[in-house]
Amino acid sequence: MYLLSCQPRTVFKKGKIEIDYIEKFNCLHLTWGGHISSQVYMSTMSELLAISRKYKVEFWVLDAREGDSFELMDLAWATQFFTQEIPELAVKKIARIAGYDFNFETKLSGFISRIVKNKNVNYRFKYQPDTDHAISWFLETDGQEKN
Repeated sequence: MYLLSCQPRTVFKKGKIEIDYIEKFNCLHLTWGGHISSQVYMSTMSELLAISRKYKVEFWVLDAREGDSFELMDLAWATQFFTQEIPELAVKKIARIAGYDFNFETKLSGFISRIVKNKNVNYRFKYQPDTDHAISWFLETDGQEKN
């Protein structure tokens, strides 16, 4: 529904990795296909930071449906990224669309949940079934949010 009402613009593409900017919703949508290494993932997330700064983006969709699971990135890097790098941005909400590997998603979810709860960051993180649900969640105000 939401994606039909706007025209995402590709702002980064490298191989099977693509970041689209959805201006109407001030959102970046990251997708990747197949296997990517942890190094490529970390590099891509750094690109996401830079683009977020440029456009003052408030929302991210991390769409893992087409990607394979990968070894969790360097935990020190991830902790710094999610607790120090992202909070410096205007990002308010991050939605993840899960990949097919339930065990991997469970590990990742636990890691992110611990970070978000323990470090009292200024953004929300939530799994969503697809981009339309993510955008609906983005548009909810705190008083009407459903967890």
